[in-house]
Parts: sequence; C-alpha cells; structure tokens
Amino acid sequence: KFGLMRSSDVEAAQIDCVAEHCRDVKDAAARKGFSFFSQKSDEEKAVARKEWFESDLPAMLEKIEKSVSLTSTESGYAVGNKSSYADIAIFSLLKDCTMEAEKEDTLKAAEKCSALLAIANKIASDEK
Repeated sequence: KFGLMRSSDVEAAQIDCVAEHCRDVKDAAARKGFSFFSQKSDEEKAVARKEWFESDLPAMLEKIEKSVSLTSTESGYAVGNKSSYADIAIFSLLKDCTMEAEKEDTLKAAEKCSALLAIANKIASDEK
C-alpha cells in the first residue's frame, strides 16, 4: 500500500531479511536481561548491559552493515535506492530508543557502521 516492500519479490525478500535482522537484535537485547523488568540484580544488569553495548551489539550491527552493503545501491538506503520498511527498522533500532542513555550507547556501538547510520539519519530527517 505504501510501497515500503517494493514491487519485486526479490527486493521484498531483502527488505524482510534486514527487518528480521533488526528484530533479532532487539530480541537478543531482551534475552541479555539488563532491562528494568529483569529479575537480575543491579550488578548483574550492569555487567550484562556493558557486555551488550561494548561487544554483542557492535558485532550484530556489523553483520547488518555487511548485509546492507550487498543490497543497497545508494547511500542512505538498505535495499536499492528508495526508502523501504528495512530503512525504518534500522532507524527504529538505532535512533528510536526509550532511554536517552540507551540511545547514546546504541549510537556508540554503531560508530563503525556508516551505512546504517546514514540510513537512520536519512529516515530521521524525512518529514513524512
């Protein structure tokens, strides 16, 4: 309806793959157990949080970055050269954080992922 999955089956599959990678990252963060709702002690949460933002998240983002390098034909787009659902999923992952501290740590974890940051910034600057 909105053209975010494109018209070709191949591009739709690529978009879905990128979006699912982003969901995998969010699921992994939840399993890490450092959220407010976790039953872990504050010390355990601090260790898990540090490990997540310094090691786990950067590694996962670099995998998405590599995937996007294969499907993007223009900087600022995850698949092809038009905005898609994949771009919105990347924006949501990197910039739509609940807590300001998480946003800062997420962006720091993504500092080596120039393609992902370009995509998130492009979506963030879109007035639509």
